[in-house]
Amino acid sequence: SISATSGNLTCDHAHFYDNGNGVALFGAKINANFENTTFDGMDYGVYLYNVPGSTRFNDCTFSYQRNNGITTYGSRIEVQNNNKFLGCDNGVAVHNTYGVGAGSLASIGSSFGQVNTFINCGKGIYSNVGEMDIKNNYLDNNVFGVYYSGLNSFKSYNNTFAGDSYAEGIYGAGVGANSSFNNQYNSHVGIFPAQ
Repeated sequence: SISATSGNLTCDHAHFYDNGNGVALFGAKINANFENTTFDGMDYGVYLYNVPGSTRFNDCTFSYQRNNGITTYGSRIEVQNNNKFLGCDNGVAVHNTYGVGAGSLASIGSSFGQVNTFINCGKGIYSNVGEMDIKNNYLDNNVFGVYYSGLNSFKSYNNTFAGDSYAEGIYGAGVGANSSFNNQYNSHVGIFPAQ
């Protein structure tokens, strides 16, 4: 496993298996890029805590994480192209980014390139007090495709939900503009506004 507090991190064609945390980044100025990397059978694949830079993911696979594939607290993430989340408790879990500032947005998906897939997870994408832009993802057979809890600000668009029990569960949203548009819902429940 890797743990770091400062500097640059490029992780390309690595394989992490059965660690507590595959990669844990805390606090200081870290620029991280993950490419073509797999994380299998551990508690947390990548764990980010108050990382001021942006952490990017492309062509990575997170399989059977007991907790989360990617966990972020107050850190900016860009889960861009062709990332796969299979059988995780939460594929991506975003915490404490709402209203933090310009660098706090969690961007999951890309307008170009290959889509991210979330399959057989408890929650494909989980947000608790998060600010999120979710676009062009494929979510299939999750208990929740996306689950918003607490104060959130989100845009969800051009996503495909197939076989999810609940495509989008809205258990908390902020007072600003939250939107879901141009999504395709082929799930038991499309949008569930629990508020």
